[in-house]
Amino acid sequence: MIFLLLLFYIIFVAICWRSLRHGVYAVLLLLPTYLIRFSLLNIPFTLLEGMILLLFIIWIVKVAINKEMDFSFTHWFKKINGTTPINLIPTVLRWPLVFFLLTATLMALISPALIGAAGVWKAYFLEPVIFLLVFAYVIRDKKHLQTVINILATLSIVIFIAALVQKLTGFGISNPMWLDPENRRVTTFFGYPNANGLLLAPIATLLFAGLWFKENWLALTLKIVGFVGCLLTIWWAGSEGALVALGVGVLLIMLAQKRTRIAATALVLIGIMLLIINPALRQSLTEKLTLSDFSGQIRQAQWTETISLLQANPWRGGGLANYQVAIAPYHQAGINIDGRWQPVEIYLYPHNWLLNFWTELGLIGLLAFIWLLVATGLLLHRIYVRRKTLHHHEGEFIYALTVGLTAFFVTVMIHGLVDVPYFKNDLSLLFITAIAMAAAVYNLVAIKYINQ
Repeated sequence: MIFLLLLFYIIFVAICWRSLRHGVYAVLLLLPTYLIRFSLLNIPFTLLEGMILLLFIIWIVKVAINKEMDFSFTHWFKKINGTTPINLIPTVLRWPLVFFLLTATLMALISPALIGAAGVWKAYFLEPVIFLLVFAYVIRDKKHLQTVINILATLSIVIFIAALVQKLTGFGISNPMWLDPENRRVTTFFGYPNANGLLLAPIATLLFAGLWFKENWLALTLKIVGFVGCLLTIWWAGSEGALVALGVGVLLIMLAQKRTRIAATALVLIGIMLLIINPALRQSLTEKLTLSDFSGQIRQAQWTETISLLQANPWRGGGLANYQVAIAPYHQAGINIDGRWQPVEIYLYPHNWLLNFWTELGLIGLLAFIWLLVATGLLLHRIYVRRKTLHHHEGEFIYALTVGLTAFFVTVMIHGLVDVPYFKNDLSLLFITAIAMAAAVYNLVAIKYINQ
């Protein structure tokens, strides 16, 4: 095991030293490798974490050797053409990112579960932010951004192949309820079905938006196969929240693009008509929206308990990595659903993005996350405004990617109303990577705007 780890990291370091961009691509392609775990000096790590840290160290070494950066706090890293100091982290993102990381650091230090909190802080906050720094400085043009999306398409296809094998054979599904051929739910590499929807739904929005890129047939085919693979994997996983969120994201993209705006409007009208003429469909949708079905009632029970916890501890919440312990005094062993007693376990998180961040990072941490979201939205709006100054084909690419990133965040937040879209190694890294992509697009537009 140690030999294989060393061999893997030696190869990865060689790739990064030759090209930092290829190191970034490798990290994104190998997102599921957080499942491979080991310890170094009694500190737990994952294969994915080791890649991120090595990539960051090599980046620091290379820029120090090449003297490409000014590390003074006032200049915040980069000089372009050796003249005007320019920070490639857009101004609107700088303090939200700093505040977000500082808040997570503080909450880790004061958490009752200090050891667990340190691991969560390292994997979900520190490493995604340092990956953002590397990403923003090495992903610098249109081709790089297209490659990032193609890498995500490739990852989606690999997960789809695993899902297809499981759907046909049941291999690797440990839970008997998920294994049942009549109601089989694929888990792929992740061990539980919803992990697939949480990862693939936001990726699918980027792949769908990428269909408007002016690329060769191979890149287009890769995105189509990746998108269809995402859709089927989510369907086979039975992740209803992901399907709804992805549907909204795809509809948003179709409405934003002139060529599909009429089709999107028609789909909305058809959906409304089906609801009017089909009472069973209308009742099913009503149950989902009002959370009166089985899973919805369990969610409501979770949220009621969590709100009681937050009323008692509004500033600190439950403490980072301490939710299960903190919620125990407020937890009911079960609830009555349709006259039947249903035991309810204590989950890792409340399954709602607002409550997730509030319980983990306290009220200030929740505000830090919202600030980061708003800052990202402002950045995307500025990209949308400035792209009008670019040449036609460049403007089309920027517009399609901006719409895709907007749909990405919409999809994550909608799914996050009933699930945990951030507090997991791959999900936190993917979320921050989307912010890094927005920063890279903004820099691309801003530099072209300045040079015109």
